Amino acid sequence: MSHPQMNTFSGVDLPDLVELKLPSAVSLFPDTLAWKLLLVVIVLTIVTVCMVRYRRYQRRLWRREAHALAIAAKQSARADDWFVLIKRVLRLYLPAEQLSAFNEQQLLAQLPELPDSVHRAMVKNHYRRGGMLPDAENVQLAGAIQRWLKELPDV
Repeated sequence: MSHPQMNTFSGVDLPDLVELKLPSAVSLFPDTLAWKLLLVVIVLTIVTVCMVRYRRYQRRLWRREAHALAIAAKQSARADDWFVLIKRVLRLYLPAEQLSAFNEQQLLAQLPELPDSVHRAMVKNHYRRGGMLPDAENVQLAGAIQRWLKELPDV
């Protein structure tokens, strides 16, 4: 550059400022191999954790749908709705041929700890017009279904 020159502003002499040389820009990406490997490991770990959680979410989708059907069946209090729910859940675990061979008692036998009064009310109201369960049996059946759904393994 040139020598600084003097500027005059209303009685004040100021020299021209000299341009300073700035250092080169610093990279935000590390230069060493160890840092690059650490970044790769962190990214792979995050991707793996996300994939595992997504697969678990997918495996438990049927359970969320079954809970929604159980809520709807509890509100309708119809024995047929409960049997549809039981058949849909068992369809995940049993072949269709074996499931179609089950009668009402065998379907209800799949539910652990089902009281006899609920069992009788379900068989009595199945395939009947209306087919409404009494309130007490409906609540007991809803509780038994919820416990059963929690105990079943993920598909």
